[in-house]
Amino acid sequence: MITTNYELLSPRNRAIKEIKYMLYNYYKIDELIDKRKEELIDNMNLSTAAWLRGINQDSNTFEDVIAGFDNDWRIRRYRHWQDFLRNFFSILEKFESSKYFVFLQLKYFNDLPFEEISKKMNVTEDELKIIANYFNCIVYKYAIKDKLFKEEVQNCVAV
Repeated sequence: MITTNYELLSPRNRAIKEIKYMLYNYYKIDELIDKRKEELIDNMNLSTAAWLRGINQDSNTFEDVIAGFDNDWRIRRYRHWQDFLRNFFSILEKFESSKYFVFLQLKYFNDLPFEEISKKMNVTEDELKIIANYFNCIVYKYAIKDKLFKEEVQNCVAV
C-alpha cells in the first residue's frame, strides 16, 4: 500500500490561502482594485497647506497618487491574478480532466459545501479531498509558471 505525504505534495499554506482567496473573489477582483484605490486616496493628506507645500516640494499630491496606482504592488498583484485566472480557466477546461473544472465551478463559483459537491460529482468525500488537493497543485504549478509564486512543488503528481 502506498501512503502519500500531502505536505510534500501540497503548496505551502500561504500560497493555498492566496489561491483560495483569489478563486473565491475572481468575479470581484475589479472591486478589490477599486477598494485599494480608495484606500490609497483616503490615506493621503488633502489639506490646503499640504497641497501648497506639494507645489514646491516632492509630496503625495492627488495626481501623484492617481499616477501611482499602476505602481502599487497590491493592485499589480490583483491584475496579475485576474489575467492568470482568466488564462488558467481556459487551460483547465481544455487540457485537464473535466472533473477539476466542475470542482472549480461548484466549490469556488457556486460556493457549495463539500457534501453537496461530492453528491453532484458522484464521488466520495475522500475522493473529493484528493481532487481538491490535486486541483490546488494544478493551480499552484501554473501560478509558478506565471511567476505568481517562487516556490516549486517537487512531487505534485496526477491522481
